[in-house]
Amino acid sequence: VRADKIEDLLHALSDLKAKKFLVMKTGPTAAQKTGLDTAKGALAIEITLDDKDKTKLTLTLGAEEGNEGFQATSDKLPGDVFVVEKGTKDILKVVKEKLENVVSSS
Repeated sequence: VRADKIEDLLHALSDLKAKKFLVMKTGPTAAQKTGLDTAKGALAIEITLDDKDKTKLTLTLGAEEGNEGFQATSDKLPGDVFVVEKGTKDILKVVKEKLENVVSSS
């Protein structure tokens, strides 16, 4: 694990906010579905909270939305597609492009 990258990732996730909403309640368009498909390059990040219920949160990062960030969905906002920033040092882009940028086998 590359601790510096993990710290950057955790910081970005802890302060993550939707910059704008692309779709509300109706679900992603066909093009957005393709961009949000993990089999086609999207990244799903699952976090388990340390609460009594061990609540799980899932954020899916899809296609880039211009220079603004990534299209994203969350299991806490079903049917919504929104844009999130790439984070400090573009950490979300770094992780999405290649997980080995954060976790190395050596």
